[in-house]
Amino acid sequence: MNAPVSTDAILARAALVLLLGNVLSRVLGLVREQTIAYLFGVSGAASSFVAASQVPTMVFDLLLGGAVTAALVPVFADYARNNREFSALFGAMLALAAVVLGAMVLALSIFAEPLVRVLVPGFASQAANQCLISASTATAATGNNEAAADLLAQTVTLTRLALPAAAFLGLSGVVNAALYAGHKPHYPAFCAAVYNLSIIVTALALVGRFGIASLAVGVLVGSVGQLVFQAPGIWRMGLRPRLALRHPGVPRILRLYAPVFAGLIITQLAIVLDRNLASCTGQDSIAAMNYATRLVQLPLGLVGTAIALAVLPLLAAAGGRADTADFRRILSQGIRLILMLMLPVFALMVIWHQPIVALVYERGAFDASDADATGLALLLYSLQLPLTGLDQLFIFAYYARKNTLTPVLVGILGIGFYLAVALPLLQPLGMPGLVLANTVQNSGHALVMLWLLRRLLGGVGGVGFGAFFARIGASALIVAGGAGGLLYIQRALDADSGILGLLALVLGGGGVLLFAYLGILRLLRLPELALVAQMVPASLRGALGR
Repeated sequence: MNAPVSTDAILARAALVLLLGNVLSRVLGLVREQTIAYLFGVSGAASSFVAASQVPTMVFDLLLGGAVTAALVPVFADYARNNREFSALFGAMLALAAVVLGAMVLALSIFAEPLVRVLVPGFASQAANQCLISASTATAATGNNEAAADLLAQTVTLTRLALPAAAFLGLSGVVNAALYAGHKPHYPAFCAAVYNLSIIVTALALVGRFGIASLAVGVLVGSVGQLVFQAPGIWRMGLRPRLALRHPGVPRILRLYAPVFAGLIITQLAIVLDRNLASCTGQDSIAAMNYATRLVQLPLGLVGTAIALAVLPLLAAAGGRADTADFRRILSQGIRLILMLMLPVFALMVIWHQPIVALVYERGAFDASDADATGLALLLYSLQLPLTGLDQLFIFAYYARKNTLTPVLVGILGIGFYLAVALPLLQPLGMPGLVLANTVQNSGHALVMLWLLRRLLGGVGGVGFGAFFARIGASALIVAGGAGGLLYIQRALDADSGILGLLALVLGGGGVLLFAYLGILRLLRLPELALVAQMVPASLRGALGR
């Protein structure tokens, strides 16, 4: 008889799969952004694509994206042992998603122009009165009326091209949830890589003929590619979708998702507000903010999201048993693992924000002034990394307890944090004020969620958390000091060392510092390193041991 597999081992193995998938997708995501930056730089055209591609993402996030973790995975997991019932519920959700998303795509395609005018009024001087800053400022940032009209028309066209992707992303999300519920994370982990690769290939192949529109076509191709890529996983699970709209699992999912949906309406309005304000600070602002966001999302995806997704099924199982002690233990493991891996990356990104931007983006149409604007945005975004890395785990902890209302209410409070910072800083700071507001919003959300979880569970860190945090905090400070020293040496030796110097600093120096960080933790006998070790396959651990 096989020995039962511990939750630690399940967590580590699932985290490894998700980590590898996230590494590939995030690397390809960076290549995608590098491709866009090389072809279009920080420009009105790049901002136009960012605004247009946000529309199908918003539709997906609103109607289905939040449902995957909040409702679909927990309910699917309840039916996973009965293949017939699971297939029926899966088929019902596929049909429902297709109908609702198809209708939404059609409606938004018809009303794309007024939608774009609300989303990015700064792209059209005649719509400047929709900005929350003075019309004169918006008009000055936009430029002449003819250029504004061209940018507005371009954004409308790109939006209509990209919108059908929302339907395919939604269907892919339902498939994604079924695979997670069946403990088959391999396909979902790698499907984002398919999406990013599709945009890269499509843009490079079609840019000469279609210009910026090649990116919107790539979004559509990538969304279809995600769905096709995951289909074999469903077949191998033995799921054969059946249309059973009256399945009892459907209303359960809808009831769980209702408060999340209400909260996401507020969240999407906040995104519209952010884009509205950003477009009114200049045509280039959205592009610069997007490039910086992608860099910040790299460690968040590799560490925070991967570990949170790995922890979710274990938390859901403990929550279903009403085992508070085990729930708290698993949550504590996730918190410690995220902090241990995130703090050194946080230190490096804060200190090396400018070299990182230069290394990743500064070539082709992306020049030194673009790097300065993007570097400042990256610095301000990076300040939220440790807390935002934990925030997804905190949200999933509530989802695992079938509580989807509390994260929604905290999300609404987070919008208040954003407005409290954005509105007074918009006029004096412009785009950096919006970035800082976003950092305060996300950090505040995480702190409130942490406070609530501590009250709910009677603590979340576990025994010895203070000593653990002191050890990793001191080690991260050593990494920060080393990063500052290497940056000073690099600039003193040759300020214009080019790509090789940047590679040596960021990749070479960063690798050395991260290995040194882990070495320090090992010398300090940090027990949590065992979790990291379990993420490495046994065969590889044996090879390294030899």
